[in-house]
Amino acid sequence: GTRFRPLSFEVPKPLFPVAGVPMLQHHIEACVKVPNMKEILLIGFYQPNEELNRFLSSAQQEFRVSIRYLQEYAALSTGGGIYHFRDQILSGGPEAFFVMNADVCSEFPLPEMLEFQKEHDDGRSFVIQGTTANRKQSLNYGCIVENQDTNELGPNVSIGKGVSIGAGVRDHCCVLNSIVGWDSTIGKWARVEGTPSDPNPNDPYAKIDSETLFRDGKLTPSITILGVVLLGSQTCTRDRKENLSKLRELADQLEDVKQTFTARIETAEQLASNANGKATATKSECNKLGDRLAALEDGCRSNNIRIEDLPENRERPNPVKFVAELFSEIIGEDFKSDTKIAAAYHIRGSNTAKPRSLIVCFERLQFKLNVMTLLRHKQEIIFENNHIHICPDFLPSTPAKCAAFYNIKQQLQKANIRYSLLYPAKLKVDIQDRYYIFSSKEEEEKELRKLIPTLF
Repeated sequence: GTRFRPLSFEVPKPLFPVAGVPMLQHHIEACVKVPNMKEILLIGFYQPNEELNRFLSSAQQEFRVSIRYLQEYAALSTGGGIYHFRDQILSGGPEAFFVMNADVCSEFPLPEMLEFQKEHDDGRSFVIQGTTANRKQSLNYGCIVENQDTNELGPNVSIGKGVSIGAGVRDHCCVLNSIVGWDSTIGKWARVEGTPSDPNPNDPYAKIDSETLFRDGKLTPSITILGVVLLGSQTCTRDRKENLSKLRELADQLEDVKQTFTARIETAEQLASNANGKATATKSECNKLGDRLAALEDGCRSNNIRIEDLPENRERPNPVKFVAELFSEIIGEDFKSDTKIAAAYHIRGSNTAKPRSLIVCFERLQFKLNVMTLLRHKQEIIFENNHIHICPDFLPSTPAKCAAFYNIKQQLQKANIRYSLLYPAKLKVDIQDRYYIFSSKEEEEKELRKLIPTLF
């Protein structure tokens, strides 16, 4: 859209309105008329913006057909874009596809072209829709010239690598203004030549005349034969052999480089694999150490009880005496006076809005167990019109570990299998006069599936 600038800075040329709708919509309307049309692919170098995305979304909803935009990494032109996205084009196994320029207007007789292709298809042919071009256009753009009398192809014909001009195209053929690929064959009186400059660029239907092959005994400068090796020429054959030899030598060098890089890549992959294995082992060891550290810390808390929601500073000035009197008041006569409390202190929890937790440390584990057993029968504990909660002191992660055993405890209870929860978060299961202790839900499920398959 360079000739549309500055308008095309904001709007891509295919979206310029023609007959009241974006130019591209005419193409889409023509495509949806083709029976069994599955998908429309838009290929271009234009950076998609909000306007293009909005148009594509609206068109998909209106015409009920898949429309995708494939952005090129660079401007690849028509053939380059088709080749680059060939896998996308062929992914659905299409029987046929149309190639259309987005910045042209036409009636687009696509169903008729498809029918014509099916009637005349020989496995290698295709159908092209053409229009009349003037001489100026013929020099700058690809053209089709059909002349049954002179067998002319061209002008401005591009022919790929390794083709035959003459017998391969048509006997006694004249190819005008062409670019021919390497290793092509010229034969059977075929002629490849260029065209002179346009005598009148303003004439829309100027007659195309080709000058003679020779002038004053010399080759006409307008002849265009690029990259052609004529078979049968000893000079060209010798040059070709030399070029092939150089190419083979270069290929050998590239193969050596490839093998070197392959070896280095394999070494790097091996090192990466070893590092990954070491990282996995290290992670496993860290997890084990973390579990051991948690178990040790929970062990240090085994004699502790935590009191939650107790009003602040109520325990002062003697926290130990206050806790002993609190337990005596809550439990009553069953609380033994010889129960010894080593210490009582506050710790700050994650919720700063609540009173701090009060940690009570007993001198012996049995003192703590006795108190917890007596407190278990209390439905609710009220102190000075405040509901308080008393529970064993664990790490924050320990209750979650205990909760992970909930489902399996329910299943064991239904199966009349004895179990118990050991401090701080281990499950003990009695099976056939043997007991098994599990530290995690994963370990428990793995072993119990082997021992009691009917449990799952």
